[in-house]
Amino acid sequence: MIHRDVDYPIMFGYDLFKNPTAAYLGSFTGGFVEAAKVDCCKKAATIHWKAIDIKGARSATHLPLSLGGYGPGGGRSLLPDNPFGNGAPPNTITIEMEWNEEIKFR
Repeated sequence: MIHRDVDYPIMFGYDLFKNPTAAYLGSFTGGFVEAAKVDCCKKAATIHWKAIDIKGARSATHLPLSLGGYGPGGGRSLLPDNPFGNGAPPNTITIEMEWNEEIKFR
């Protein structure tokens, strides 16, 4: 079994081919998927998606793999989690994405 914290470069490579979204965005904190509209006569539906992710600043601003963004200790990033030292509140970045998808069914 591969453990993400120990074998991160291996998991990144695996996700890059199997699930590219997870490779670059990682997992999400929350969100939902709902059928916003269903029209059985037209055999169509609108699916509404919302993804929310709350990350530490270091994780959210890591550099691409080609610039050393992955590696021991998480690699290089643009912002530290806690620039003001221990005891100060950590930096977090909240990412929210919402979109609709139109689908047709038989």
